[in-house]
Amino acid sequence: MTRSLQRLGGAALVVSSLCLSVYGALFPFLLPPVNSPQEFLQAVMSPAWIPLTLLVLVGVVLLLPGLLGIYLAMPMTRGLAAVFGLVVVETACLSQACMITWELFLYPIIAARPSSAFLLRDAVIFSNPSVTLFRGVSSVSIAIGVLVSGFLLFRSNLFPKTALVLIVGGALAYAAGALTSVLVSIAGIVILSLGCCLIGMALLRIGGGYTNEHSDHA
Repeated sequence: MTRSLQRLGGAALVVSSLCLSVYGALFPFLLPPVNSPQEFLQAVMSPAWIPLTLLVLVGVVLLLPGLLGIYLAMPMTRGLAAVFGLVVVETACLSQACMITWELFLYPIIAARPSSAFLLRDAVIFSNPSVTLFRGVSSVSIAIGVLVSGFLLFRSNLFPKTALVLIVGGALAYAAGALTSVLVSIAGIVILSLGCCLIGMALLRIGGGYTNEHSDHA
């Protein structure tokens, strides 16, 4: 059972990384530059907005079973730190999924109506204290969860060290993008997705019994 869940998690990570990589690669070409609330409004009104946002939502949601698969592959390193890292990073993914659903279902409706477009054009939504707090907590939880999980992954010796560097660097770049530039976040997504792909392929090998370092604790 454990190995099946690990293989499922590995497959989810590979598909997730593909979705996120395609999103990151197409974003600068299919959407106008986003350096201001006005430009963000124009991006939301673009025909490419919904397909790209749906793609990134699928990618983020698939991270959830992928992260569980990673945790199940580390029986020798489980403990309070592992549980803490898993809970924080899963919570961060859920919060990201929540924000992406806003972008997918609510923002296009707001942007399409002149009477409500000012909420995006004048950054009324983004400057709201509750939204600002939610986005800030989400960014911090990503950084903390990835750092803790990255340390545990490094200690487990089950996964390529290159993948861990990519995941930690990509997650930190994504979190920093909220304070700097959308392009920084996009770059972080692509970097993180490459690391996730390497971890996913390693999970598929572990779940298939192709490693001597793993024992099945089903």
